[in-house]
Amino acid sequence: MRHHGRAGILVAMLACSFQFTSNPLDAQQASIPDAPLAFGAFSAQFRGDGTFSLAGEGWPSMQGTWTINGSEMELRLTGARPECAGPARYTIAVNGQHVTFALGSDGCVERRMILDRSEWRPASEALAVPERRITLNFLSSPNRSFVGPPTLGQGRPLDRG
Repeated sequence: MRHHGRAGILVAMLACSFQFTSNPLDAQQASIPDAPLAFGAFSAQFRGDGTFSLAGEGWPSMQGTWTINGSEMELRLTGARPECAGPARYTIAVNGQHVTFALGSDGCVERRMILDRSEWRPASEALAVPERRITLNFLSSPNRSFVGPPTLGQGRPLDRG
């Protein structure tokens, strides 16, 4: 019975020590490239001084400030209309020079439509578009065979005149 008490104290001490240690990954800050980025028809730049700009043909351009805490980015627009004046929060992932945004909260419809689930690449990087090959296979079903067009008598195609 005495050994069970010591084991319980040891387990409690270990649990407390894990609770107060921090995960080194939590302390890491995502590092956004300080270079022009592109996503489809949009361009953006997140500058090292904490300012950003976002533009796309046919969409309102946006400028403001950004901050990062861990993997959460907070964006604030300057001179925005009331529904876009509040802060926006996105979870970001940086893979090399590519940045992916996932919605946390954002009351601005246009900004949310552009950023949520988007992957931005350096504007200088060519977009890799896989080559498409379309092949037609009329005989893909084992029970079908191609007979040809209907004919009249002498092997000539039926004239539908």
